[in-house]
Amino acid sequence: PVYNEEKTVASVVWMLLLSKVVDEAVVVDDGSTDKSLEILKGFGSKIQLITSKKNKGKGWALAQGVKKAKGEVVSFWDADLINLSESYVNQLIRPMLRKKVKGVIGRRSNGVWVFPGARAVSGDRVYFKKDLMPHLKEMEKTKFGVEMFLNNLYKDKLVVEEVLKGLTALLKYQKHGKV
Repeated sequence: PVYNEEKTVASVVWMLLLSKVVDEAVVVDDGSTDKSLEILKGFGSKIQLITSKKNKGKGWALAQGVKKAKGEVVSFWDADLINLSESYVNQLIRPMLRKKVKGVIGRRSNGVWVFPGARAVSGDRVYFKKDLMPHLKEMEKTKFGVEMFLNNLYKDKLVVEEVLKGLTALLKYQKHGKV
């Protein structure tokens, strides 16, 4: 999902395209008003691009991406990551490839401590597409509470947490220039 992430979206998309464990990149621009959509169009046929003129929320964007995805495993990555690397992509996706878990949630860490509550709101996740499909209508309505929706949906299922040591994203004031 992308909403006004012109500063970081290109590097996130490139890293996913270069990854050996990612077969396709479905990117949903959710009504960006900055240059995000222009940047995404520059990827041409390398990505599957879904656009909305109006911002409908992260839940809607994720649901559209899941519908379009062809693979059996879908991963969600926040577009504001500033140092996404192949090792983070592998770390998050590999547990799903072993098919022993129902989901993986990335928990960012600055290398010294794990951010409190990071699992609950982490946008970096992996699930089986077939498990999400029956819930997409509900997911679309969650707007910006999609992570809580997913946490609740998977509360009784085997979901593991991967601490993504050193993975960082822009803070709101870094994106918008306001504190």
